[in-house]
Order: sequence, then structure tokens, then C-alpha cells
Amino acid sequence: MKKWLYVLLLSILTLGLAACNDTAEPVEDASAEEESADADEEENTEGTEVDEDENEEDEEDEEENASELTVMEVYEEALKAAESLESTALTMNMEQEMTSPDGEENITTSIQSETEMTVDPLTMYQDMKTSAQMDGEDMDSNMEMYVTDEALYMYEEQLDEWIKLDTGMMGDINELANQEDPADQLKMFEQFVSDFDFEQTDDEFILKIDVDGDEFTSMMEEMVGDFMPPEIVEGMAEEGVDMFEHMKINHMNYEMYLDKETFDLTQFNMDMDMDLEIDDESVAIVQSIESTYSNINEIDPIEIPEEVEEAAIDESELEL
Repeated sequence: MKKWLYVLLLSILTLGLAACNDTAEPVEDASAEEESADADEEENTEGTEVDEDENEEDEEDEEENASELTVMEVYEEALKAAESLESTALTMNMEQEMTSPDGEENITTSIQSETEMTVDPLTMYQDMKTSAQMDGEDMDSNMEMYVTDEALYMYEEQLDEWIKLDTGMMGDINELANQEDPADQLKMFEQFVSDFDFEQTDDEFILKIDVDGDEFTSMMEEMVGDFMPPEIVEGMAEEGVDMFEHMKINHMNYEMYLDKETFDLTQFNMDMDMDLEIDDESVAIVQSIESTYSNINEIDPIEIPEEVEEAAIDESELEL
């Protein structure tokens, strides 16, 4: 069972993924397409025809808004914007299913999180809800966390207590913040920029990549190795679990949406199908992530509420 828990942890930690001279292919964004379809349906119902002049005007507007930037130029501007990020809010939804080779063991996990963070100073508030089902048993948990440069407070649901944690954990929190950082999301794909499909709407650049095979395995190993706490790596070794040697990505689809004016990363979506070999048996993992960045550079440093500070017990008291 421990090996399954290591697999679950590893898979959750992997969240956090056109030719270079080609410009973006103009496409209609989803909301505009829906509105257009509704309008067409209404006009057809009333027996009217679409005005050809209006269509010509729309095409002219699209041409005026079309950017001539290449995918590499957009990527470089997006990286600059991400590296100068001061603050952001992040909404993340993850769905994951793990299945044993015989199909008898199945673990499904759903995570919804809301995060607000500033970069300098590093402050953060996160509210995360996790729902998992293993062997027919439901395991739900809620977690809240406040982080400042001086303190770390976490809500422990089972104890119904706020706990003030040792500031020695701040290194791990910095790693968590890196996972939330748009710059890290972009840097992961630096060597694959030329492989992205490159599209644009009136307001956004869209970078998409859809790959099969194991060309992303080395990148995933590096990403997980950077973010995984040393004690987990040691625990995996003790259990004889070598994830990196036996990890195979069957298919991955990744989308990044960038604001056309600021080049800020506003959304990324990922679907991944991978296998992990455990004791010469392959565990199938299917994962889907949808994340949205908002209020970019508009969030003030997070302050710990007075009621949390007053109610919190010290970590040392908890151990006693």
C-alpha cells in the first residue's frame, strides 16, 4: 500500500507542462464563436440573411488585430512578463485516476485550490480541497494555509486547529511557490517551443502541444526531482520504487493562453496519460489539470488574520 501512496504523491507533484518563424494562426475564441452561433441561429429562425458587409467588416477587424510576432518572440516576451511578476491569483482543478494492472485497485483524486500570492516579499494564502476514493473508501480533506516571510500557519482539519509551523519549512514553501509561478510553467517548455501549434484570437496568443511517446520523460523527471522533498525520495528508495527509471508518458496535451497586450500567462490546461512500473507491473495514471491566473500584479501582500494568530497552537505544543 505504501508504494501506491508514493505513486499518488508523485503523480500529484507532476502538476505542476509551429515553426519558430511562423506567426500565429488567427482563430475565433470560444466565447465569440458561441455568440456568433447564437446570433446565426436567431437570424435563421427569423428568416433573415447575414449581411455580407458585416462579414467583411469582421474579417477586416480580425486582420487589424492579427499579430505578426513569431512563436519564439511571443515566448520570450511571455517569459519576461512572468519573471517580472509581482503577484497573482491562481485557480486550479485537477482530476486524476490511478488503476492497478489487474484493474482491482483504483484511486481517483480530485483537487480544487484557490491561491493568492505575492513574490517579493513571498506571501501566500491557499485554500485546497481534496477528495479521493480508494478501494471504495472516501477520503476528503480541506487545507488552508497562510505564509509570510516570518510565519507559516496551517489549518489541521482533523484537530480543528490552526497550527503555527516551524519556519524551517519555509524552504519547502518556496518550492511550492515555484510550482505556482508562471515563469516555471514557461521554462519547462523552453526546448520545445518550436514544436508548439501557435494560434491567436483578438485578445490572446494560444500555444498548444500534443505529443505521444517518451520525449517528455526527461523533462518530467527533472521537474519532479526539483520539487520532491528529499525524505520522500529516500522513502521511495527504501520501498524499492524507482519512479524515474520506470516512468513512461504515453500521451500529453498542453495548452497555454497568453494575454496579447501584456504577455501574461492567463491559463494553462494539461491532459496526461502515463504508466509507472511497480514490481514489474504497470500502473496507469490519467490526469487532467485546468488552471487560471487572474488579478495579475493587483494583489497586496497577504497578512495573517488576527483571529488565526490568536487561535493557533505552536507546533511544539502539538508534539507534546
